Amino acid sequence: MTGDVAILFDPTYQAFDWSQNPTGDIADTNFAGTSGLESALVISLYTDRTMPPDWVFPQKGILNNPGGWWGDAFNPAPIGSHLWLLRFQSGAPNLLQIARNYCLDALQWLIDNGIAATIDVTPTWIFPNSQRAIGLAIVITEPVTNVTSRFQYSYAWQQV
Repeated sequence: MTGDVAILFDPTYQAFDWSQNPTGDIADTNFAGTSGLESALVISLYTDRTMPPDWVFPQKGILNNPGGWWGDAFNPAPIGSHLWLLRFQSGAPNLLQIARNYCLDALQWLIDNGIAATIDVTPTWIFPNSQRAIGLAIVITEPVTNVTSRFQYSYAWQQV
């Protein structure tokens, strides 16, 4: 294994899961490895960050469930993103910009910790007429080497 356990999307179950080595050997219980950057992205984007208590959506009022990960109660720097809040903002004219800001906010720690020099996020509508799912093109440039890594994800907040 190289560095970190690979967390990959499983289209059969429509969920992320740890990836095992595909050796075919039933005795091989090792997990597939990754450099850790993609796993960090998946956790940062797809973990629900707690909604700040003062956030109010005009059409919904203050939500009863602020979301979030229980571990943030012990962590001064919360992890995750606010992408889960997009379902309450459907119809907003600047929804793609809101999604982009949520992603950049969730990934800022990579810059703060010197893992990335720059991060660019380009959201697009997967189904432009429905506005219920976005594609996310993410480009991360590493400091010093200026090596870029590109990732593609999607996020749907309603059944499409």
